[in-house]
Amino acid sequence: MASVQIIMMNYYVDLKDEKKMEKEQKARQLKALFDELILTPLDAYITLLDYLHEEEHPADTVLHREGEVEQNARFLVEGVIGQLLNGKLIRLFFPHQIAFDRNAYMEAVPSKYTLISLTPVKILRLTQAGEERVLYQVPGILDLSAKLKGMARKSDQEWIKLTQLHYTDIYSLLLHKLSKYNLTLKDVQWSGLLGIDARTLSRHKNQLHKYRKSIYYRAMANELFCYPFESKTHDDAMEIDSLTLCWCIKNRLITNTSQRKKFLNQKLSWLSSNLYPEATLKVSVWISGLFTLLFMIDDYTDHLPMGKKRELWYSLRDGFLIIKEDPTHPLIKENKFLLILAERLRELQALAFTGTYQNLLGVFEAYIRENLWEAENRDMDRVPSIPEYLEKRPVFSGGELALQLIPFTLEMEYPEIHRYWPKLATMVRLASKMIYISNDLLSFDKENRINDAHNWVALLILHEGRTETQAKDILIQEHEISLEQFLAHEKAFSAKFNPATRCLFAAIKAIKYQISGSVAWSVLISKRYKVLE
Repeated sequence: MASVQIIMMNYYVDLKDEKKMEKEQKARQLKALFDELILTPLDAYITLLDYLHEEEHPADTVLHREGEVEQNARFLVEGVIGQLLNGKLIRLFFPHQIAFDRNAYMEAVPSKYTLISLTPVKILRLTQAGEERVLYQVPGILDLSAKLKGMARKSDQEWIKLTQLHYTDIYSLLLHKLSKYNLTLKDVQWSGLLGIDARTLSRHKNQLHKYRKSIYYRAMANELFCYPFESKTHDDAMEIDSLTLCWCIKNRLITNTSQRKKFLNQKLSWLSSNLYPEATLKVSVWISGLFTLLFMIDDYTDHLPMGKKRELWYSLRDGFLIIKEDPTHPLIKENKFLLILAERLRELQALAFTGTYQNLLGVFEAYIRENLWEAENRDMDRVPSIPEYLEKRPVFSGGELALQLIPFTLEMEYPEIHRYWPKLATMVRLASKMIYISNDLLSFDKENRINDAHNWVALLILHEGRTETQAKDILIQEHEISLEQFLAHEKAFSAKFNPATRCLFAAIKAIKYQISGSVAWSVLISKRYKVLE
């Protein structure tokens, strides 16, 4: 009998230990999930689990009904939740957002909204009473709670910003996002979200249908450029945009209403916010100004008559060589673009490490040299060979410049970045290739209209007699091969992960932002290459 009791006691001890280990494992998962917001002790998460409800629900489950007091905050781990007002879908919640009526929750009053799962969902639910108890018992969770509430406010503000866009832009952004969750909304749901009637929606969808085979539409519908890493936009993107606009006006890059409208429509400053979403505000504004300047030089070149394009780039090349030696030389005042470039370089010299500044001078010089090559080709109506084009494309497009700015954005936090950056040369080359392939596919129509053959699609048509569809399919296949190779290199680095080399992984993350960010900007944000008009 005693032996049976001992066996039973051991069984319950083992069961208790097993449950304790399981709880600790769940707490570690929570810590991994939320530590990006703020570092919180593991013990705090272990206590939090006593009040947290892990739930999974199938699609079309009502999670909260209109008229009920909102007593739950739901952190969405997986899936999509819809918010309804008077039966109409008016908002969507995505993973890592908190799905609730924030005002009703804070004031403990009946909510006007219904929440329903639009896909199968996994949520972490915390009741208002549970929140009060855990905050009282575990002071260590207080900062996390404040961060999550701030995140909920930010989510509300971002949704409001989205609703201020034109309905066609809202549709594009949401269609791209929903495709990742295999969620197809009904027309009546789209009408509610977009705030338009069924006839207007039908007309817009018919217009899109005409372009359903276009690269732009396929990218928007997430059929192309499907990366296993997301794009991000800088938290201060609107401030960066405002500061860049002021800088452009101050430097007379924008002098009239038409130019201002074009700047805002093409969202030129937002490119830097998508390529460097974690850079400091000061660095972001500097890069945004530089990129806007380069865009405007590019557009100015396009509008120059044949024979005059290379003249501009010869003056930029000669002027740049002067700037390198003397950024205040009086000759640069004769060219507005040179004058502004000199200002950018003086500020770069103040912001960057000395070695970084010298390296980037070399990158700038190569950029100007290869743009002169392109300008000469266009003036002489010369079509480059495909090998020649592929060799020079990363440089004259600015893609190489954008990638080589990554160490500059990281060096204040990771001074050792310059020691590790050369190790990523292959990944940088593959990223550059993916970026110019996606850009050539998306910009082909624009460049075709101005008879610019500096595009891989155009060169395949001209040199190899490919049809447009065949040429685009070749590029799409090249893009997929490059992505596979890129991910294989990332996996190899990850297998050798060492906390001491976290700088290396910060750089890899920054490279991935460039790949996904360039497509997101071209397809979802800017209208520079938009063809669905």
